[in-house]
Amino acid sequence: MNRNFLLLFLILSILIPHQNSLAEWTEVVTNKAGNTYVDLDNIKKVDDFVFFWAVTDFLKPLENQYFSSKVFHQIDCKLFRYKDLNMSFHKEPMGKGIALEIKPPEKWHYTEKKTTIEVMVRSVCDYVRHNLDITTFNAL
Repeated sequence: MNRNFLLLFLILSILIPHQNSLAEWTEVVTNKAGNTYVDLDNIKKVDDFVFFWAVTDFLKPLENQYFSSKVFHQIDCKLFRYKDLNMSFHKEPMGKGIALEIKPPEKWHYTEKKTTIEVMVRSVCDYVRHNLDITTFNAL
């Protein structure tokens, strides 16, 4: 089972585009920290898991140099939890420019109420379940 999942994950990582120029970003969350977008055209559902890219534009740059982040998420819509599989911080908005790549620990996190990640996970799960249009939500 784990071997099949790993193989599937590797196939998905090849199929999902890594360039922002190929992505159609849809804003799903806006708050005092910035705006978060999801690439709806490239959401992949595999068994009970959903894989997708998200970009966050920060209103104030992190460490005075990073204007955005890009994260490849895996979510479990049944248990409402997520893993960050790949993460990068960029010197330009929308995940462009020079990047600092980070390999986050592959562990499950449960969302907390009224947070950006909770709104994003809920929005993506609803989209996948019902193929709904995602609209922008205000989180806190």
